[in-house]
Amino acid sequence: MSHERTHATRRALTLLLAFLAGGTPALAAQGSLLVKVMDNYGVIPDATVRVVAEGSDVTHRAQTDGAGVARFDALSEGRYDLRASFTGFAEAEIRGVVVAAGEVLQLEIVLSLAALSTSVTVRTPNRREQLLLDVAEPTSVFDEAEVADTGARSAKDLLSEQNGSGIQVNAGGGQGHISINGISNAGVLLLLNGRRYLGKDANGNLNLEDIQLAGVERIEVVKGAASALYGSDALGGVVNFITHNPDERGAENTLLLSAGSYEDFRVNDTFSWRGSRGGFTATGGWRTYDGFDLQPEDPQKVGQPKSKWWNGSATADLQFSPRIVGRLFADYENREIDPYFFAGATQMGGVYNSIRDLTRHTIAPELEFLLASNATVRLQYNYGKYLRDETQVFVDSGDVSVQPPWREWNQELKLIGRLSWKAGGHEHPLQGGYEFRKEKLERGSLGADAKPERDINVLWLQQELDLGRFTLTGGVRYDDYSDFGSEWSPKVGATFAITPDHRLRASFGQGFRPPYFGQLYLFTPPFFVGNPDLVPEKSDSYSGGYSYASRKVQVSADYYYNKIKDGIVFDLTGFPFTFGNLDRYNSEGVNLSAAVSLPAGFTPSFAYTYNKRVRPAEGGEPEEDIGGYPRSSAFVKLLWQNPRLGLRANVRAQINGEVPPGVVDTSYQPGYQVWYAQVRKTFAMSGGYTFDIFAQVDNIFDKRDIYRRQTCPAGNAPPECVEGQPLTEELLQVWIAPRAFRVGITFGMDRTR
Repeated sequence: MSHERTHATRRALTLLLAFLAGGTPALAAQGSLLVKVMDNYGVIPDATVRVVAEGSDVTHRAQTDGAGVARFDALSEGRYDLRASFTGFAEAEIRGVVVAAGEVLQLEIVLSLAALSTSVTVRTPNRREQLLLDVAEPTSVFDEAEVADTGARSAKDLLSEQNGSGIQVNAGGGQGHISINGISNAGVLLLLNGRRYLGKDANGNLNLEDIQLAGVERIEVVKGAASALYGSDALGGVVNFITHNPDERGAENTLLLSAGSYEDFRVNDTFSWRGSRGGFTATGGWRTYDGFDLQPEDPQKVGQPKSKWWNGSATADLQFSPRIVGRLFADYENREIDPYFFAGATQMGGVYNSIRDLTRHTIAPELEFLLASNATVRLQYNYGKYLRDETQVFVDSGDVSVQPPWREWNQELKLIGRLSWKAGGHEHPLQGGYEFRKEKLERGSLGADAKPERDINVLWLQQELDLGRFTLTGGVRYDDYSDFGSEWSPKVGATFAITPDHRLRASFGQGFRPPYFGQLYLFTPPFFVGNPDLVPEKSDSYSGGYSYASRKVQVSADYYYNKIKDGIVFDLTGFPFTFGNLDRYNSEGVNLSAAVSLPAGFTPSFAYTYNKRVRPAEGGEPEEDIGGYPRSSAFVKLLWQNPRLGLRANVRAQINGEVPPGVVDTSYQPGYQVWYAQVRKTFAMSGGYTFDIFAQVDNIFDKRDIYRRQTCPAGNAPPECVEGQPLTEELLQVWIAPRAFRVGITFGMDRTR
């Protein structure tokens, strides 16, 4: 036994010496990397740093410690790409870092607030991802942190505050209708992950209160005619709501719980997973809200009706082969409204409660074929349906009237090709496609044509030329409508990089929008009727601007000019109320914005819009105000953030000037301000978990009931006309919720690599 034990000992020693002798060179071929993550004024604990070897998909991930340092040991020698991220800051990247054998390399990465970053990218302006600085069309981006800063529950909450960015939201009568640079909601295309959002009313307005923000990661707003890429609905611009879709392998989950005044409760959850060949994201949301200013005895005061919302969405992608990728997007949304009181001259049966059930379905499968490293073909089908069911219950008599159903369908088939060709040492993206779209509406309040439908065939092409510091983009779209003929919509845009931080930009585009079915065929006599003689409205849109972006300062200034021919308007000056073509009007103005990162974590920002809408003088006729939107509006925000303490707080205000009388509405709206404040605390825990709490107050100074005011004709006003008298019996006022308080908790899990 002693001889066997001695032999075993010798063999173990031999193996140990062999391992040490063979292992030393392997250890010597490895190095370490220390990455310090900072903002402009100090280190950032709990930031995420990822290190990826060039030519590999293997990712190393670490969190920064209290000193802001993430440590990576035992890295094989070679070249690596580094990415650092932290909520509220734009992701920063360093490429081609060389790690040598036996070396301990130390690096610093400085993060900039997302609003001040030179690396922010957008997808919507040119249907592809590119730097925001390189986009010719003025574009606003609201990222995940900015959305969280507002505590917004719906698209209406968020966009109502952005009125200094060329964006206006009419928040009257329980509605929320967006306009861009003086172009009404009918000329603004709303997308969800690039898919058309259904449910516009007879005026072409879509209620932003219907769009809940569960799972929405960012919103991109393109200002200016986008018809050449997106079609007739994009006469004035595009708003694209983009949901969360992570690139990193592993799992993530975010659970939000919030509660506030007027029994406002909300639960949202988003779960994502990604593997080597694909991934998916699933989101579910529920909200209930009791509303405010709902009084049967004064039913015209409709601030916000009591509602319940349910929504669920999913995105998925799968790489079937190295050259074929499949994707799927599906969305379901439901809103139940009860009570919603109506009365007045246009409701002849007395006061009634309009009980509504609104449902939207979208499903969109897609296949992408990778023909080469620089060429792809994408086949996409979109199916959308909107259902509105209404029951009217009369308060005095108790009579119940079930209204005819409202159904809207949209089907789209798209074939899109992309080719990036090289010349002069630069890439030049070329893209184009064919689209077929079918629209159909069934609505009991339509006239002789109760089930109108139309087919639209589309061809489009866009070429971008990268000429170094100068970039030129040109495109054209051909739309052929089965009921309104065909039209060409060209666009051209250019950017010039004065320096890496300074840009000049300019764009021109033409738009074309046929009337909506409701504008043509609405038939609810004796008060509201459609106009089957309407013709399409057309636009010429020009913009020119300048932008500067650095780590501490961002400034932008844009001038815009929209010339509209045969603009479709809702005319309240005659009887019955109907739609008409306004032969001409112009909307021009300026959008200015600035943000500065100051010491101690303060970042003030400011946005201002001047907008003038007039029917220009012609043929001896004087210039006339169109009205509809304020001449001046602004948004201000003071942000304070200390990532070392996990604290973030802000004070915000939307400031609206007076809305002048116009040719289709002779009343005016006085100016007003609404102020908000929020404070947020984030607790980072081990294992990739976070815990976040916030508290906020809306309408700090309790601004309420902004009535339109009466104007009296000079010289021949009737005796009962009182200049400036509030029109308290009108429905579409600006009803703002009285001062409201809200608190919320977010639980986050990040197990990605």
